[in-house]
Amino acid sequence: MRAKGGSELVNKSICKCIPRLSRFCEDRTKQIFNEQLNILRTGKVESELRGAAYACAGIIKGCGMKFFKERDIIGILQRDCFAGKKADALRLLAGLQLYETLSFAQGKAFEPHIKEALPNILNCIAD
Repeated sequence: MRAKGGSELVNKSICKCIPRLSRFCEDRTKQIFNEQLNILRTGKVESELRGAAYACAGIIKGCGMKFFKERDIIGILQRDCFAGKKADALRLLAGLQLYETLSFAQGKAFEPHIKEALPNILNCIAD
């Protein structure tokens, strides 16, 4: 599965469908999640980053918050996207988009994690 961009409406629709589908093939879902997370870490095209963020958020919703905590998604974002004073602009964007899409997909279930995400968001606003 490749979320190569597409429109915002298509990305949101994919994000809403993935949770139901991810329950049927857990091994493949984890492989797709790793691929999409790798796109967030290394991607060069903004629309591709956005599609990967929606795909990751949908998979996390489907696998549950246990998957989110086991994978240490917040820690990964802090290391790969927000580390260092001169972080790459595309990595900052990828991290912010994943926060946004997680908030969209998880809704109130993501609220407890806002306190961990807020410093990164505020640092990006300051830049």
